[in-house]
Amino acid sequence: MGRMSVLLGLAVVALLCAASSCSANNNITEILASHPSYSTFASLCQRTGVASQILSRTTITVLVPPNSVLDALVHPSTSTATLYAIVSYHVLLDYFDTSKFKAITNGTTLSTTLYQTSGQANGNEGFVNITSRGGTIRIGAADKGAPLNVVVQNELFKQPYNISVVSVSGVLIPDGVGAPEPAPAPVNFTEILIQVHKYNPHPYHAFFFYNLLLCRMYINNPLFCNFVSQAGEEL
Repeated sequence: MGRMSVLLGLAVVALLCAASSCSANNNITEILASHPSYSTFASLCQRTGVASQILSRTTITVLVPPNSVLDALVHPSTSTATLYAIVSYHVLLDYFDTSKFKAITNGTTLSTTLYQTSGQANGNEGFVNITSRGGTIRIGAADKGAPLNVVVQNELFKQPYNISVVSVSGVLIPDGVGAPEPAPAPVNFTEILIQVHKYNPHPYHAFFFYNLLLCRMYINNPLFCNFVSQAGEEL
């Protein structure tokens, strides 16, 4: 009886350790911490709450675009809802490593994403099409004829058949979600004032031009803008 109790106790401890290990290994921010080229995606997972949802799943594949792609697309003005839709669309609710991708029956399949479970997706907007041809795995929207522009590249982490994290060449945008506009180019006020001064060296002209530019870009007050404009014309 005593031996049986010991064995049962060891079995319980082993199960608890296994569960704890699985939970820890599903921490996408920890997984990507050793891959600085994908830090933007890790940050977005935290910001949108996708990281905690990944942590609660037991069978998933995370498709991770590099910083060079995401940084050009995502900026502070992008809404959290749009970011969530995009990031959750990169989490497949199935396990795929390189070998399983290449072994897809008939070379193509549809996979459900975390976005589909959010309640925001309409119809099949939360599904992706995965196609394997000639050793290249391409992914795109599930709509018939939709382009498969994103290519699976490298395995970053895997724990069969719990979680697989793979790098991809681009960003997947679900249908119904507009891609964020590129961040506006910064305005070089110093260069503008230098050019104005060359055109008209009077310091007050440069001063009013500078304020008018600020007014038109950032201040939503027509009366003030008109005042600045008229004052500049009277110089």
